[in-house]
Amino acid sequence: MKIILKPDDVNIDIKDYDGILTLYKCGDGEYMTEDKRFVVIDPFETEPGYFVHIYKRINGIPETIAVTDRLIIRETTEDDAVSFAEIYKDPKARRFGEEIADGLYIDREWIREYRKNVYELTDTGIWSVILKETGEVIGRAGFTIVDGTAEIGYLIAATYRRKGYGKEAVNACIEAAKERGIKKIRAVVDKENKASIALLENLGFIREACEKDNDIYISKIEISKV
Repeated sequence: MKIILKPDDVNIDIKDYDGILTLYKCGDGEYMTEDKRFVVIDPFETEPGYFVHIYKRINGIPETIAVTDRLIIRETTEDDAVSFAEIYKDPKARRFGEEIADGLYIDREWIREYRKNVYELTDTGIWSVILKETGEVIGRAGFTIVDGTAEIGYLIAATYRRKGYGKEAVNACIEAAKERGIKKIRAVVDKENKASIALLENLGFIREACEKDNDIYISKIEISKV
C-alpha cells in the first residue's frame, strides 16, 4: 500500500497490502482523509495496520474478526442482506433473534448505516458468520457494549443448527472480547430458548437471578485476557 501525504507529496510504502490512501495535512503533523472521517497524528510513527484499517473503512471492505476451524466471522456487508432475508424466514429466527435485531428490517440501507454508526465508531457489533468451506452466510454473531459489559448475540440458520457452529461462533466472539480488554460478557436469552441457554452454559456462562419480561440474564464473569 502507498500512503500519499498532501500537499507535501511525500509517500509512505506499506508492504503486504495493495491500495493507495491519500491523506491531507490539517495541522502540525496531523493529516486527515478527504472525507474528514479519519485523522492520523504523525503518519511516520503510525502502525501500518491502522492505515490498512482506514483504507478498508473508506472503501467498504469488511474487517475479518476471527477465523475458526470451519467459520469466518467478518463484518457484515450490504450483499449479506439477501442471506439474512432467507435466514429470518424461519419463525424461530424471528422470535429468538430479536436480541440482535429484527431481521425483517435488515436491508442494504440498514447495513450501510450500521457499518457507519456501529463498526466504524465502536469496533464492535453483530457480524456475519460465514461457512469457510463454501463462503455462504449462515448466521450472525457478535456483541455490543452495555455499561461496560459485552452483551453477546448470535443466530445460526435453521439448516446449520445442531452442528456446533453456534458454539464455534460464540467462542470466537468471546476471544474478540478478550482482545478488546473486556472483562465481562452477558447474554440476554428468552426463557424458552433452551438450546441457546444450554450452549451458553456449556461455555461457562452462569444464570443470574435478574429477569426481565420473558428473558433471563446469563453471564460469563471476569474473563481474563490470555
